[in-house]
Amino acid sequence: MSSYQSPESYSEIFEVLSELRLEGAVPVPGLRGSLFRAVDELRDRGADAGHRAIAEQVAVALRRLDEALALDDPQIAGRCREAFRALADQWMNTPAPRR
Repeated sequence: MSSYQSPESYSEIFEVLSELRLEGAVPVPGLRGSLFRAVDELRDRGADAGHRAIAEQVAVALRRLDEALALDDPQIAGRCREAFRALADQWMNTPAPRR
């Protein structure tokens, strides 16, 4: 696998985390597709396991948030946002890739 990772996929994951960790945030149309493209790109380009694992956890948390919002369950939605905050911290504390 290549050791090169696209900075776009890394910034896309961070943008998703930044938006969704805010209280009351609702996923905007197209967000899920952008996230999945970024996750796929991380996999395809051989990103380190730490970043891939976090990105995949973001995708799962987004699905849970969608379900919580559909059920109008503020407690589950709040826990999802807490997860996004924790994932954002993990993302920022995982060393950036080097070319």
